Amino acid sequence: MPDQLKTTEPLRKGADGSNEAKANPYPKLPDPLVMNNGKKVTSAKDWWNKRRPEVVVITRT
Repeated sequence: MPDQLKTTEPLRKGADGSNEAKANPYPKLPDPLVMNNGKKVTSAKDWWNKRRPEVVVITRT
């Protein structure tokens, strides 16, 4: 392969698939309808004014 590419640098090793096998396709995510203090969201107003800002902060970190 290096001859075909006309390079003298060693080729980078490809992926072996072991990292993909260890990945969790269903990570533990916070419940979107339970606020950080444990109270449940009971209205759209609560969601928009209280819970949504909590979730946005979590996803930006």
